[in-house]
Amino acid sequence: CRFSLLVVYNLILINRGTTSFWNWAVGFNIFIFAM
Repeated sequence: CRFSLLVVYNLILINRGTTSFWNWAVGFNIFIFAM
């Protein structure tokens, strides 16, 4: 399931401490693409 890939991506961002809007937008675009 591609949703799990999005979760892993978000976890990586959290672990790296990068929670900027740009990174969130990239994750959101990946989620839309996965849909």
